[in-house]
Amino acid sequence: MVAELVEARVAVRQAQATGVREVLGDVVAEDLQRPLDAGSGGDFMPYAFKRTGLGPLIGKRTWGGLIGISANPGLIDGGFLVVPFFRFFTPEGEWRIENEGVSPDIDVDLDPVAVNAGRDVQLEAAVANVMERLKTWQPIQRTVAPPMPTQLGK
Repeated sequence: MVAELVEARVAVRQAQATGVREVLGDVVAEDLQRPLDAGSGGDFMPYAFKRTGLGPLIGKRTWGGLIGISANPGLIDGGFLVVPFFRFFTPEGEWRIENEGVSPDIDVDLDPVAVNAGRDVQLEAAVANVMERLKTWQPIQRTVAPPMPTQLGK
């Protein structure tokens, strides 16, 4: 488990260098040095992660930019307009995320002093959370294989 956490930390560092968010088991690590750049998939991925119950979302609320832009023709003078074209709604028929963001289950503020010292307090909080939950974790022991599928793709 310790080796996996070390590998996860390396993956998060690589993701942070590019501003990408990584899912690590049941931990979502966000790059908080540029939180306002996290629109689009940077908002939808934490929403989907939280909605499906994969684990706690740790960090800060996302920006809330999930309206898609598409089919914007250029202007005659070479300029352009960016026009909202489509947006996201839930299976329950609610317009969500846009101008709202996704709130974490565990709120962790960015500590500029720690960041300047090369520390990621969000990742540290996420690892501490996983380590605490591992104290009561019980592996699933499968002794019998599930029945063989009888239909293609099921």
